[in-house]
Amino acid sequence: MGSLSSREQPLPITAEKYRSSRHKLFMEIAINFGKLCGNEKPLPLYIFRVALFALLPAQLIFSILENFGLIIGQVDTRANNSFSGIIVHYIDLLLLTPWIETLLMVVVFFVLRVCRVPSTMLLWVSALAWAALHSYTRQLAYGVVVFWPFVMFSAIFLKHELVNRNHAVVYTSVVHCAYNILSLVFHWNI
Repeated sequence: MGSLSSREQPLPITAEKYRSSRHKLFMEIAINFGKLCGNEKPLPLYIFRVALFALLPAQLIFSILENFGLIIGQVDTRANNSFSGIIVHYIDLLLLTPWIETLLMVVVFFVLRVCRVPSTMLLWVSALAWAALHSYTRQLAYGVVVFWPFVMFSAIFLKHELVNRNHAVVYTSVVHCAYNILSLVFHWNI
């Protein structure tokens, strides 16, 4: 078990091979990111696992930022105290917003590809764009909270887009809906 002989020494990696292998590595990470939560069958369990995997880190980040006073509990002025206002708010939160944001995600990925964002960066740039948008519409630090869930949503979209863009929209929207439902069930206002 000594050192390798000169015949067994690994060949040096060229810059082109390095870039190619790095590109493949990042694409594998981006495309298979959704597999962190396991197999897609049974589908309800997959959706629950991915939504929970997106929610728990976001809740941890939210709690830390809230404890440091960087985020104040979310105040939503859209839902007034009337019963109909609350119903409309929850229909928006649980049904409309995830679908609209996912359809906009199609546009975001199209624009990123037109702008020649490297495919290795699509996932991260998309999540950063959604985090910035949520920071703009809510509190600035809120973008930090939603960055991780949108990494997950973007990964699911990219993974399923390889098969079918319509499946990508459905999977991503349903996971986003499940994420919002879990947020409400656990009384986490994120």
